Amino acid sequence: MCNAQMQESGEGILNGKAITVLTTPERVDYYRIAVGDLADFRLSAHETLPLDCFLANLAAEPGETVIIDEAHFEGVSQLVEGLARYVDNPLITHDNLRCIVVSSYREPGDRFLSFLVGYCWIADVIYATSAPGLVDELVSVLKTPRSRLDVYHLLEPCLPTYGQQDAAIQAQRLEPFSQRVVVPCEMAGTEMGLTLDIKLEPLS
Repeated sequence: MCNAQMQESGEGILNGKAITVLTTPERVDYYRIAVGDLADFRLSAHETLPLDCFLANLAAEPGETVIIDEAHFEGVSQLVEGLARYVDNPLITHDNLRCIVVSSYREPGDRFLSFLVGYCWIADVIYATSAPGLVDELVSVLKTPRSRLDVYHLLEPCLPTYGQQDAAIQAQRLEPFSQRVVVPCEMAGTEMGLTLDIKLEPLS
């Protein structure tokens, strides 16, 4: 795996640590601007499935970062199932791998975003952002990791499931995925648990 070498906008962000980017040929240039040319770019889901095994291999050593673009997968169900299996595997040292998920066309209230934050405990989520804002968001998140409090507002499954979205995401069909999620979080020094029923429904 190659070490990331940042271009001008993101030079030194990862301090020489390895980074892997899962995206598409159409979107790879945005990521190159943010992380540099020498990151390990995977442009087809055939290279990264099953996803849980791919992520487990990255998590074998500490200090790895992976950027997961939802557009990389043929359907979001591939991403949901792979992340769920990865998170549920007790043999993986999950802290070794920093996961950044990009869902450019989704907005707060979306069940998938709730799943990322509530089930997977991923705080580095980039959403509702297209180019050129995507590059700025990537550089910002790489420099300053987000906390769960930063994305707490995404735990809103009672809101309408989908808002205004790009035709590319509308073309996907999301297989039903249900999961009861208990989300511990620290607020005002007190740990509290939130129980959510998250159901991802087909896009219409």
